[in-house]
Amino acid sequence: MAEPALPVADRIDLIRSVLAPFPDVAQGLHRDSFERIVERYGVDTVFEYLRRRKILNAALVSHNWHPAVQDKAGPFWLFREVGLAIRELHRAELVRITKAFSANDVPLLAYKGLSLDLLLGNVDAPSFSSDIDVLVHQENLSEASRTLDSLGFEVDLRIEKGNVRRMPARISRITEESVYSFGQYQPRDRLVPAPDLEPLAERVQTLMPGDFCTLSGRLHFKMSIDLHYTLNLLTDDIGTRVKPSESVWWENTQQVLIGDAHLSTLSDQVMSWALLHRMYVDSMLLQDTSIKTLCH
Repeated sequence: MAEPALPVADRIDLIRSVLAPFPDVAQGLHRDSFERIVERYGVDTVFEYLRRRKILNAALVSHNWHPAVQDKAGPFWLFREVGLAIRELHRAELVRITKAFSANDVPLLAYKGLSLDLLLGNVDAPSFSSDIDVLVHQENLSEASRTLDSLGFEVDLRIEKGNVRRMPARISRITEESVYSFGQYQPRDRLVPAPDLEPLAERVQTLMPGDFCTLSGRLHFKMSIDLHYTLNLLTDDIGTRVKPSESVWWENTQQVLIGDAHLSTLSDQVMSWALLHRMYVDSMLLQDTSIKTLCH
């Protein structure tokens, strides 16, 4: 998909107007910039650009004053409703996974996405994600994979134009053996009902055709688990020095509360380098144009 037709100067102004005020509401020049750009290029163009850069959740807060963001017929409002509903599905799923891993004596850390939103107290503008990121010891990978299988997750599940598809096993093997997959397994997926979004089913599937489908007349969401075994992407040794070892990110953790369940996640100290390392690899090596980490 081609980049939305926004000149470079307006792209910079738009990003600045969203991220500079966050997590507060935009005022002054930032407010004026957003209003000017929406008026000039239209709501859909602005929405798609912020979506591509993965900072829509920040825009929902910074510019919640704007009629286009509040409009229930518009994409910003729909994105918020989807994000809030998916967050609840993720919360329930993460508790279920944690209990299953604990029963099988597999230590687990949740990080990024859901756990980061909880740490930040981000309750009004969840960053929409179709996956849950969890980290296990490398020695526990086989047992962790079997546990996910027992919970109904499978590899190679895809949704294309509202239809469920399965990727050939050989493609998954090639992907998992790629250097860019170092540090994690192929995502494990399962389809879960999304009853809170049923009234919006048609709009939701149009907005996010790769995440939702209808089965037996009910809207379903493709829940994914990213099973990680290292935070060091591409390699654990860059040749000039050894990156932080497994013991570093496991020896200093913190707790997040989901309902009445306490889940372990990375410490602030570990996240301070892990998230920036992730952003460097994604943007500089994999040419990912999102800047979601900056939003966090």
